[in-house]
Amino acid sequence: MRLLEKRGFSIWKRNWRCRLGEIDIVAYREHTLVVVEVKTRSLRDAFRAIDRIDKDKAERLKRLAERFWRDNRVERKARRLWSMRIDGIGITLGRWGVVAEAEHVEGIQTFEATPHILRPL
Repeated sequence: MRLLEKRGFSIWKRNWRCRLGEIDIVAYREHTLVVVEVKTRSLRDAFRAIDRIDKDKAERLKRLAERFWRDNRVERKARRLWSMRIDGIGITLGRWGVVAEAEHVEGIQTFEATPHILRPL
């Protein structure tokens, strides 16, 4: 969360849930609502944590983002939001669970935000 705040994001919700699943972080910056998926790994893993956000996961996050948009009446609360995107944060844990590295990848998917549908840009 501090990583996002340092980059100028404001945090709206954490661990938002509905029957479709969970969004780790909902944030915004300027005119963009950002859904953030957080993945962790240990130093022993051969892959980057961020690589665990595959196409299927991105599609699930898109559906969750649409649901969040509707359930929270985003268009009424934040009329100036023009787009929504999915970002990822990959956290690498070192010895004793201490964060060794944090990587923020912006724009895994980006959508035009409208009250009724999110269209890919």
